[in-house]
Amino acid sequence: MPLNKKEKAAFDELLLHHKLKGALHWSPRIRRDVPPPARGPGGETSGFDFNSYSLNVFEAWSSSVSHGEGPMRTKHSSGTQNPRSLYSTRLLALHAMRHDVAMAAAKKLLEIDERIEAEENRAP
Repeated sequence: MPLNKKEKAAFDELLLHHKLKGALHWSPRIRRDVPPPARGPGGETSGFDFNSYSLNVFEAWSSSVSHGEGPMRTKHSSGTQNPRSLYSTRLLALHAMRHDVAMAAAKKLLEIDERIEAEENRAP
């Protein structure tokens, strides 16, 4: 039997609550597994990296002196100074990004909890 609008809204809210509860779990720290190339000309590595602010995972490259976004550095592309270790797969980068985002959220929640505790312990 199909649900009416009110029942569907209640069901959707329950489903969202269940998904949110499932999302609140700790993720292990994922270490970068593609080291940058050794110093010297011509060496480059490629893999994946992420931006935890935009929640974006992307192909990336690193040389012994710089790193950047994209499949591989071309003659005319620009990068950022210093080499960088990368992740070998998009899946590892996604897991690493999840860990970073979870840690940032946990730090914010801890700060809020400490402020609540301080407020509760204030003299009336």
